[in-house]
Amino acid sequence: MTRSLKELQKSLYDAIFHYQKSNFIKSQDYISSRLNIYKYTIFENIRQHLQRTFPGVWSLLGSLCADNAVRLLLKSRFYMPKSGCINWFGGRFPDFLYNIPTLSSTIPYIKDYALYEWLLHVAHYLKQTRSAISMRDLTCQLNTDAYFKLIPSFLMFKSAFPIDEIHDIAIHKLNKSIFLNFKCSTQCIIVAHNQSIKTFWIQKDLWTFIHCLFKNKDIATSILYAKKINAQFDLPYALYFLVKHKLIKDIV
Repeated sequence: MTRSLKELQKSLYDAIFHYQKSNFIKSQDYISSRLNIYKYTIFENIRQHLQRTFPGVWSLLGSLCADNAVRLLLKSRFYMPKSGCINWFGGRFPDFLYNIPTLSSTIPYIKDYALYEWLLHVAHYLKQTRSAISMRDLTCQLNTDAYFKLIPSFLMFKSAFPIDEIHDIAIHKLNKSIFLNFKCSTQCIIVAHNQSIKTFWIQKDLWTFIHCLFKNKDIATSILYAKKINAQFDLPYALYFLVKHKLIKDIV
């Protein structure tokens, strides 16, 4: 019976990582040590990719702990790459880390921080655009019924944890304690411009305003939601922020 490529890949995975349950290789010489070279190659490729994608996670956990997390990850086919392009592998890593009880209980912000690092990685592959509305164009076309068409090369992120401070500690290896203030959430936008990635940590009302625009709500509705967060929402500054960082592609 002819087996599909997907079935062959599954059988090979089982043979390498769960050899005791596999009958994929039928040989008198079949012992696990003969497949260890393949197991190590797969592990090392995935470990190196994840360490490049999540450098802050490796810094927070330490290499030994992070590497062992990868070994645990490889035991579940659910978390393995789904395509031949490893650049898009890692989106489930934040959930995987959170599902390790010893990590989620001692480092409750690990999932959110890993998600932030994943978005930084994804931002490199967003379609970038050079066209953006100027302040003069905005002034001429602005009305409350209008919709902003935002550029495609930015992402939005928020967390109940001080991810901005955690990132500084992880990346710059600052010798500081992390105080978790759940009343002080953090939110940001991640923008890809001219082949560089920038993070802007902003206030919750401004983030809410931009998020509404991102979800294709009109300006009036977006202002309303922002004012639910802060009755003194500063619309002129919000518009200035959008124009300065070239986030508006068009007004419709």
